[in-house]
Amino acid sequence: MEIPFPEKFVFSDVSTWPQWRKRFMRYRDVANLDEKTDAKQVSGLLYCMGDKAEEDTLICDRIAMGIRNRQLCEKMQMIENLTLTKAIDMARQSEQVRRQQADLKPHPEITVTPKIEVDRV
Repeated sequence: MEIPFPEKFVFSDVSTWPQWRKRFMRYRDVANLDEKTDAKQVSGLLYCMGDKAEEDTLICDRIAMGIRNRQLCEKMQMIENLTLTKAIDMARQSEQVRRQQADLKPHPEITVTPKIEVDRV
């Protein structure tokens, strides 16, 4: 028995999302997709959603792999279900922390004179 895929996901019409989700969950159950690995289930979901979902996934992967900050790059790669929104938030947060750290570092043009204790006479 061949099970038809749900209709393509309409990203621009928020009102259809709950109904589409219900339909996909039924498809997932009937097609035994729920017995597959998480990666296979995500692939099935992205395939059913259509090309736009794939675009976000590819963009997310490119962001995670293309970041110059090695620590952030590794951190993103370790997140199992990294979304485009989460990747962007993490990159922005990292930039903000880096700017704040630069602002807090002592500047070489500012000299601090140590406090000198003087005994009373």
